[in-house]
Amino acid sequence: MEDRSADWSRQARRDISGAQNAMESGFHEWACFIAQQGAEKAVVALYKKLKVAPYGHDVAELLRRLGPRIRVPDEVMADARSLDRYYTLARYPDTGMPETLFTRDDAEEALCRAERVLALCERILAG
Repeated sequence: MEDRSADWSRQARRDISGAQNAMESGFHEWACFIAQQGAEKAVVALYKKLKVAPYGHDVAELLRRLGPRIRVPDEVMADARSLDRYYTLARYPDTGMPETLFTRDDAEEALCRAERVLALCERILAG
């Protein structure tokens, strides 16, 4: 199996950049969702490097499953859990219009959290 971990990591960084653009354009709910996607792709990059099949979209659960192979700091696990709430809430109006549920502060927080997840993954990928 070809190692595509670098591609996943690059796409994670691009997603986080896209989240920044969404935030600057006032699409705070999309910024939150895209930040979660960037963090998820960063973690999937680790799975690809380890030649392990990822399952699901829950960043915290994906990290937890890597526990025997890598040490994930508590603060990064907290970041992952926080980001995971955006996976559905930021896209679907089941609990209210996403555009009214999320603010610029939420988007900024999501971006910071995604950057921390990505930074951990990039450090691990770098060896």
